[in-house]
Amino acid sequence: MTLRIAYVAGYGRSGSTLLDIMLGAAAGATSLGETGMLWLRHGEDAEACSCGARLRDCPVWAPVVAGVESGEAIARDRAAHRREGWFRGFFAPRRAAVEDRYGRAWAQVFATLAQAHGTPLLIDSSKTAYRYFWRPSALARDAGADVRVLHLVRDPRAVVLSCMKGQNSRLAVGDESVRPAAWAIALVGWLVANLGAALNARRLGRPRLLVQYERLVAAPGEELARIGRFLDADFAEVAERLQRAEPLPVGHLVAGNRMARRGVVLPAPQPPVERLPSRLAEFACRWFAVPIHARLLAGAAQDAEGQ
Repeated sequence: MTLRIAYVAGYGRSGSTLLDIMLGAAAGATSLGETGMLWLRHGEDAEACSCGARLRDCPVWAPVVAGVESGEAIARDRAAHRREGWFRGFFAPRRAAVEDRYGRAWAQVFATLAQAHGTPLLIDSSKTAYRYFWRPSALARDAGADVRVLHLVRDPRAVVLSCMKGQNSRLAVGDESVRPAAWAIALVGWLVANLGAALNARRLGRPRLLVQYERLVAAPGEELARIGRFLDADFAEVAERLQRAEPLPVGHLVAGNRMARRGVVLPAPQPPVERLPSRLAEFACRWFAVPIHARLLAGAAQDAEGQ
């Protein structure tokens, strides 16, 4: 049976964990979180699963990571998984042995999860920033998965403003310190990740579905219906639960933000960010990111009219 993966592409701070949990709440679908971080997180002492357990102790993830417990296997798999990164995807020569190892590893991971959950649709929200730039097309080509790309995009000013408040990993432990030039890192990351979503769709040879974060929280029923048609899945029950303000259950997600630690209620729509606190950040967003964001939305509108 071909593995079916709904891949949430785009940049962080754009609602990827929210979308992952929303889709995984439907019958026949399972949220997995940022599975690309599986080999980075499973050996750490910190909590890595949304259930609060280390992955090697989690009842869902333990069977998956059991096959890569040895240091040699972990090192070998990490080397294979570096091929998802943007640099290697563009410039590194293709190596059949690495691609085969990568494909077999991820095919086994997803097959184990699909069998354990008994669901045909798996949600991967690893996104398409630097480290996982080519992950969607790599999973399709090397692991033989049926990958559908959901290109999640949020207003770049809102993303930059969110990143200027601190890193998710630090905020989760009460550390509100902000990295120097956080806005610049976020802006470049936003540009790279959205480029990655578009290039993966082209490499896959099939269209992607652009999901606007602002519409997702303002009109979840309409957006979930669009996503359902794209994925051949039914999210009507999830939309009804959100309309009744019922918390959505959080399963066993790898990584993700603080939202993955509790039941999810749809956040209230926020007014658009009119101006960033940094003049330089505002200038960069206005002249680089905002026009690209507008083009993305215009392209999505044209696609909708053509359907």
